[in-house]
Amino acid sequence: SGSSEAIPEAEEKAQPTDGDTAIVHQRNQQLEKELASLREDMRNFAEDQEAVIEELQSANEELLSGSEELQSLNEELETSKEEIQSTNEELTTLNQELFDRNEQLNLSRLYAESIVATIREPLLVLDHNMQVKTANRAFYEKFGASEEETEGKSLYGLGRGEWDTPTLRAALGSILSREASIKDIEINYSVNAGGERILLLNASRIFRKDSAEQLVLLAMEDITEATKRENEQRRFADELAKQVDERTASLKEANTALKYSNESLEQFATIASHDLQEPLRKIRTFATILNNEHSADIDEETRGLLQKINLSAERMAALIRDVLNFSKVLDASVFEATDLTLILQSVIRDFDLQIEEKQAVIRYDPLPSVQAVPLQMNQLLYNLLGNALKFSKTGLPPVIDISSRTLPPDELKEHPQLDNRLPYCEIVFADQGIGIDSRFADRIFLIFQRLNTRQHFEGTGIGLALCKRIVTNHGGEIYFQPNEGGGARFHVILPLVH
Repeated sequence: SGSSEAIPEAEEKAQPTDGDTAIVHQRNQQLEKELASLREDMRNFAEDQEAVIEELQSANEELLSGSEELQSLNEELETSKEEIQSTNEELTTLNQELFDRNEQLNLSRLYAESIVATIREPLLVLDHNMQVKTANRAFYEKFGASEEETEGKSLYGLGRGEWDTPTLRAALGSILSREASIKDIEINYSVNAGGERILLLNASRIFRKDSAEQLVLLAMEDITEATKRENEQRRFADELAKQVDERTASLKEANTALKYSNESLEQFATIASHDLQEPLRKIRTFATILNNEHSADIDEETRGLLQKINLSAERMAALIRDVLNFSKVLDASVFEATDLTLILQSVIRDFDLQIEEKQAVIRYDPLPSVQAVPLQMNQLLYNLLGNALKFSKTGLPPVIDISSRTLPPDELKEHPQLDNRLPYCEIVFADQGIGIDSRFADRIFLIFQRLNTRQHFEGTGIGLALCKRIVTNHGGEIYFQPNEGGGARFHVILPLVH
């Protein structure tokens, strides 16, 4: 509206002429044309700009797509780089392993060559044509050959042809065709310095992965001396067999004599158990009858003689009984489970009167069960308890302690005659009696050995010998030790099992 107001004001100030109006009109037309042209140019420019923008936008999108592809390609390249690096590390590791294996292979080769070179038995390495490829030092020293005379030469042409035998040819032929090894092929070889030698050959085929060549390792052992020893041993064995046959015949004769002796011993046992005891019983009976029925007619001296006859008969009967028991220990009795506590209780009951008379005190632990001959165990405990009661101090009630324990394995070392594979028990009879001098510790187990006079203590000198025989028969041990404070300790070691 400002423009419309300005024109009238201008018109009021100066009224244009017709010429000026024409010029202005012409100028306006020209400006309008220029403006229209300019507008057309602006429209074209805008359209071109829009086309360029679209092209730039399209190019930008293509660039973005290319950037993404480049980024993806870059990631793939990074992955490939990592894979290549990992592969490179694996190749490095593999190369190191191959290097280590090559070193090991070289060391193994050197080790094998050192063994072959230093081994004392002669060795040859042959090819498939039985030509010598290598030989060790022992071969050259043994057969006095050189490398020029050996390597590259046929085995069958070595020396003076001693290797060319049908047996060895057949054996080596088989090792190349079907066998993997041959063993113990004997050949005779003449050595100038040592004469005729006997060689024992062994061969084995050598497999090599890096070569198709077939090789054969031939080892030889000089068995001349061993063969001589074997022949000598065979002659010795034949001589020994002859002596064994002669000894066997002698043992058969001795066995026959022993059988006859055993039969005689059985007869003696029968006589001792009946025929010898019967006259003694009659002697004792007659002496008792004389004392009882004719006491008025017998003086004191005769009565004393009769009493001595009766006592001698009793000692004779005890001696026969003990000798019979001693001989019976050799019998092949059957071992069975035996409860030693029950046997000890039975033995104590047998000594009831003597225990009551002496006012003895017997203390005992529960004893184990063992594999034994019950009758012999009864005799063993009877004799040990009887001795402890018999050899008590006068006027002092005897105290007898019977203890038991399992023998520890480490204490078996002190008893080398025992079997350390078996468990053992130890039973100790300890008394406070008159004791035994330790100087006689070995003698007390000998038969008929008495360390006290018969006037003081009755006995036959067989009881402890019988104990020794019984314990030995059961694979055990018995020994004596002085008891502290006086008295004796008898140690009985018995196996719990057999």
